[in-house]
Amino acid sequence: MVPTTPYERQYLGKEKPFKVLKNLTGHALPGQTLYIMGASGAGKTSLMNALSDRIKKSPKQKIEGQILFNDQAPLT
Repeated sequence: MVPTTPYERQYLGKEKPFKVLKNLTGHALPGQTLYIMGASGAGKTSLMNALSDRIKKSPKQKIEGQILFNDQAPLT
C-alpha cells in the first residue's frame, strides 16, 4: 500500500513531500462578491489560510510564491 494522504504518510512512517496548493493564480475585483468553491479536500481552507498569513510553518514546510494586494506586496 502506498501512503497517499497526510494521515497515511504520518502513521505508516513514510514521509513524502507533497504540494497542497499548486499553480494558482487569480484576482478579485473591488465591490464584487468572490466565491471559493470546490470539493472536500480541494484546498479551500488552505488557500484562505495562506492568503491571510495564518499558516504556522515548521522546519519541514516551505511557502513559495507571491501574494499581492493592489499589485503591491503587503507591508510586513
